Formats: sequence, structure tokens, C-alpha cells
Amino acid sequence: MLPEDKNTLPPQPNFDFIMKDEPKPKRKFGLPKMTWPMLVIVIGALLAILITIFGLAFRGSGNTEKIYSLISQTAEIVRVNSLATGQAKDADTKNLIVTASAALSSQQKQLQDYLSSKKVKIDNKKIAPAASSDIDNKLKDALANNIYDQTYLNYLKGELTSYQNSLDTAYQSAGSELKSILSAAYGSTAVILSAPQLK
Repeated sequence: MLPEDKNTLPPQPNFDFIMKDEPKPKRKFGLPKMTWPMLVIVIGALLAILITIFGLAFRGSGNTEKIYSLISQTAEIVRVNSLATGQAKDADTKNLIVTASAALSSQQKQLQDYLSSKKVKIDNKKIAPAASSDIDNKLKDALANNIYDQTYLNYLKGELTSYQNSLDTAYQSAGSELKSILSAAYGSTAVILSAPQLK
């Protein structure tokens, strides 16, 4: 047997665990203690905030089809203008054709550039002119009956008015960047529609 060391004390029993309070159970997820109705309200508010943020972030992205339609409309008007360029007789009508074609081609380019800036791959089938044989036939008949200029001007006025309405519809759901493009296009189209030939 080993000799006892006189300086060594026998171990003291540790009964502190009896005196201490029971440890409180940890809450899940570290959420503050709330009643169920309060928790439902907080979660609902967070969801509303997230929906608003996503709505603002992606606002205007649903306009792709509307923009395709606008580009297609301008392409069709420019197509008909190219037919009318050689057939119109009045110098003012010819000047209006050139002005309208230039303005609409510019608007078409701005809309395509906008789609490209948003990384939208442009579907050429969707922006192709919706060629109407109806207007082509009307213009052929008008040429034969010597009323080409007036028939063309009626067509242009109707199509530009329809195009303006489409611009307005797209503007209602557009984001700020697209709104400035659509607003400029609307103003430019209004200037063309104010030409004396279209009154």
C-alpha cells in the first residue's frame, strides 16, 4: 500500500447540481417567444414584403410579348411604306412615307436594343411583319382606280392609331426604362399623326 500524503485532502463531493436550476430548453430557430396569431402575422408580413420585392425586381419582364407585337406592328407598317414609296404620286405623301418609315425603324431598333439589354434572345418569327394580303390587295385596287395616295393615307392613319394604342397598353405595365422608350415612341407617332395629310 502507498503511504498516505498528509497534505492531500480527500475529494469533496460536488452537490452543486442539486442547488442549480434546471437548464431551460432551447427554442427552435432562435425565434422570440410569440403566440400563434402573432407568429402568423409576422410570417404574413414577411411574405408580403418578399412578394413586393420580387414584383419590383421583375416588373416589366412580362412585357416581352407586348414588345414583340410592337416590333411586328412597326415592321408591317414599314413594309407597306416600302411598297407605297414607288406608287404614291403626291410629294407630301412621299415625304410622309419616308418620315414614318424612319421614325418607325428607329423605334423598332430601340425596342430590339431594349430586349437585348435584358438578355432576351429575340425570336425573329415573332417580330416579323404580319404581312396582310388584304392591304396589299386594297393598294393594288387603289392604284388601278387612281386613288392610291388616299387609300395609303387611310391605312397609315389607322395603323398608326392602332400602334399608339398598343404603345399605351404596354406602357401601363412597363418598368421605368421601358416606359421612357414607349413614351418617346408614342410622342413620335403623335407627331406623324398630326401631319396635314392624316387629318
